[in-house]
Amino acid sequence: MTAVFVAVLLCSFAIQRLFSPIGDAALRALDSRQVSVTGVIAASQSEPGKIALDDGGSRYVLADQIHAGMFAGRKVRVIGIFHESTGLLEVRSISPLPL
Repeated sequence: MTAVFVAVLLCSFAIQRLFSPIGDAALRALDSRQVSVTGVIAASQSEPGKIALDDGGSRYVLADQIHAGMFAGRKVRVIGIFHESTGLLEVRSISPLPL
């Protein structure tokens, strides 16, 4: 009976840590990678009403829609964090390039 109680207590602790802000950040880190992408800011075809970065082969939906909208139709270089599970590109920096 004591072993079962200890096991339940340990599982409860592990679940709490997993879903804590620290655990959540750890899961996002496994799901994310830093990218540098050059392309054109345009409307997303897969998600109507969203702005995406099209690099000629892939489209990255941008997390910061307002800031990205200022570069609509322009060629840019975006450095950011791409989150695999959501498909969002979190912009760290965006700079316009000559067409």
